[in-house]
Amino acid sequence: MIDGEKIKQARKRKKMSQKDLAEGITTQATISLLERNNIEPSGTVLGLILNKLDLQLDDVLINADTNVNISNKLRQAEICCMKYEYQDAKQLLNEIKDFVTEDFKTRYLFLETNTKMWLDSDFDSAVFGYNIIIQQNKNDIYTALAMCELGVVYAKKDMNDNALYYFRKVEELLSELSLERTPFWSLFIYDNISKFYSNILDHNKCLSILKNAENFAQKLNVVFFLDQIYFLFATTIRDVNGGWNEEAIHYLLQSYVFAEYFNNRTVLTKSSQYLEENVQLIHFD
Repeated sequence: MIDGEKIKQARKRKKMSQKDLAEGITTQATISLLERNNIEPSGTVLGLILNKLDLQLDDVLINADTNVNISNKLRQAEICCMKYEYQDAKQLLNEIKDFVTEDFKTRYLFLETNTKMWLDSDFDSAVFGYNIIIQQNKNDIYTALAMCELGVVYAKKDMNDNALYYFRKVEELLSELSLERTPFWSLFIYDNISKFYSNILDHNKCLSILKNAENFAQKLNVVFFLDQIYFLFATTIRDVNGGWNEEAIHYLLQSYVFAEYFNNRTVLTKSSQYLEENVQLIHFD
């Protein structure tokens, strides 16, 4: 695999534009794809490009071991973020010294921005970092996450119009993505969107998002965030109904089970209290 970034740096050292490099060999679009996405042209074209840049093939080959090492560290950092262990995530990210693909860079930038935001409560810097990701115009899960976290930031600042803008944008993007590849982050987004609509008292929209999250989790047989999702389901149905009913208690029971599984003490305490207060509504048929 070719490291497009090394091609780009060699071109810049020779003060060439992409058009200059492509002239007499290929198209500018081919050079752009090579530099941005590591998409290799034919062997003949690649050889001519390397000759023009005074490079050897070994100069631009990606080290497979390095590639795997970076991927593993990013994955470990993601897992730390999933567990809210941001200090451990930061340490792993600090061990990454170089990148081999644009996708790695985007993934790193999201994790770095997210980690700093929650460790330092530096929401202004986070806005900048998330916007860099969005401006790359990639329809991927990290763009969706950046939009979602911008919504969270603006909601924390009580700028609900701004937050609503980004949550709507992320909903639009979700419909275009293959969410099955990233179930944790997908449910993470659903969870944050539903909480926002709950906070602004748009109960119908909140229930719609929660139902999408439940269907998605059931389809993939995953349980991420179901303790929180079912708890919000229960309390939202209660609020719409004007009090607890059997449907709300049904979701509250599920919330209790998953909260115990995830050891979510906050949800476990609240769901236990509500269940004790409404024991007459509990049915197991």
